[in-house]
Amino acid sequence: APPAAVVPQGPPIDLTCFLHVAAQLLWQLDPFKAQLAALTTPADPLVSGVQMLMAEISKSRASEGSPALSPALLHTALQVLYAEQTRNLLESQPLHEMFETVLTKFCEARDSSFVSNVEKLLNIGVLEMCECECGEMLEPMSYKNFATAVSVAQIVGNAPAAGQPSSLVTQLGQAAGPACPSAACGSRMSIVRYLMPPVPGWMCVALQYPPRSGPPESADISTLLQRVDLEVDLQRAFRGVLTPLKMSLRGVLCSAATRCSAYFLSKEGATQGSWVCFDDDAVTTVGDEFGAVVSRCAFALSQPALLFYEVNDTGGATECVSCAVVDAPSAPPA
Repeated sequence: APPAAVVPQGPPIDLTCFLHVAAQLLWQLDPFKAQLAALTTPADPLVSGVQMLMAEISKSRASEGSPALSPALLHTALQVLYAEQTRNLLESQPLHEMFETVLTKFCEARDSSFVSNVEKLLNIGVLEMCECECGEMLEPMSYKNFATAVSVAQIVGNAPAAGQPSSLVTQLGQAAGPACPSAACGSRMSIVRYLMPPVPGWMCVALQYPPRSGPPESADISTLLQRVDLEVDLQRAFRGVLTPLKMSLRGVLCSAATRCSAYFLSKEGATQGSWVCFDDDAVTTVGDEFGAVVSRCAFALSQPALLFYEVNDTGGATECVSCAVVDAPSAPPA
């Protein structure tokens, strides 16, 4: 099964701060902006509200100072997310789950084109097989998520059973499974993951932390980010992908106490080619190398929660890549 998230201790993330950062983060996804702008008569007020936010951010980025979206504008545009039940849910979740909940709410909008665009861009389909060296297989399980979770403890080598760090790429495609049900075996099974088409243009990777007491340490943040893969080859990460398909790290969503911020590699304007940091107050240039992001996060005690990878240039078809994926095997009949 997909790894379960560990809810971090501490006060909840400020909802308005989060929605401000989430809106700017979505603005960074060029296909999302383009497809949203092409919707002339949205059939849902939520879609109209998101359109309004994207237009406002474009306007602010074109002028010096990059003024923040006002809380009043966010409340008007995203009324659905401020409704009591949804607000309570968001404020009870860790940061990466808050972002997934926003995307799930987007997919409940009464506008099929908007929903289809969100799913094609960010929703990843996986089929899991539980296999044993003895040949035993359990019934496969398929699911779709807006984020794939990996263990931070395994990446940095602090997992209880970890002899060596287990890279982010390795964790995407495999995990430890249950004990083999065969009485003659007794070995531990392995979970292997097959990537199912269509492959989205972006992949979100949620960082799963073990329970902790107190705020994160600067050294821990630095160590983690230094071990994050800047490029992921989906052919290496997952089973079933016939051709190399690489994705590059484009963004990191972080939290610090009740606030959040994001770092993204800018593709346009005066900041093109540089990493920028944005929160609910300002947009600042961090540097041309990811190392500058590592240093900034470690200094500010900004804990990474969600990584954003974009498919490398595929001739413009970045919203939904059609890569060759072989059929996953079926479990043997009972």
